[in-house]
Amino acid sequence: MPLVMTFILGLSNAYIAAEVWEFPLLDYSPENIIITMLTNATNLVKITVAGIAMAASTLSATVTVGYDPSAAVGNFGTPGSSSDNVAYTINLTSDASDVNLVLTPSGSVNGLDFVNLYFSTTVEHGTGGSGVGFEIGNNDTFVPGVTSPVSTAGDGITHTESAGAWDITIPWSYFETDPQGLGFTEISAENDILRLNLSQSFGYSVAGGSANFGDSRLGETSFAATIPDSGSALLMLGTTAGGLLALRRRLAC
Repeated sequence: MPLVMTFILGLSNAYIAAEVWEFPLLDYSPENIIITMLTNATNLVKITVAGIAMAASTLSATVTVGYDPSAAVGNFGTPGSSSDNVAYTINLTSDASDVNLVLTPSGSVNGLDFVNLYFSTTVEHGTGGSGVGFEIGNNDTFVPGVTSPVSTAGDGITHTESAGAWDITIPWSYFETDPQGLGFTEISAENDILRLNLSQSFGYSVAGGSANFGDSRLGETSFAATIPDSGSALLMLGTTAGGLLALRRRLAC
């Protein structure tokens, strides 16, 4: 785990007031430092220092897909907020190496024990459509509506199931390199926002859409650029911390 400097900010009307400042040290690695900035301890704010995007979520709000026995199925064009089979939660987090998702059904899935996820890698391009999908249980990936599923064997994508919950890990390197050559837009330091647009999980209803879940849809996170040397990293960390502390003092006046 990298060194993480966490600035938790509280929003209050027209000003920002610093409430909690934490500086946990977790197996410091000078090549792999992250600054994470959270508003109200839920939403990620990207910090850029000396032209380097330095942000990755370590905490994310949990999204709930509700249960509605009359919910539509196969509704990719008009995703909803509910499943016709079972309610479930989605929690999306990331660190410098991996994107992690935990999907937890609220009860029995009635034999429909599968997870299909659809991501956008073009949020910063102003489009934001689902460019890459995964059938997690089948260990395959595809470009929705374009390519047939191909195996993700050997690409480091893993999942485990415990008490009905699916814990899924996808390396950032997968989104950076498109190892199957599917043709989706790759994540980079300049194009660093990854968003979970749609979920067809534990049933055939498709959940997602900004009208149902807001602009972040089912979860959004940001790629953490690797910092090349420890001296520059520590200098940037100190400069950023100093600036934020100065902001805190000004806002407190």
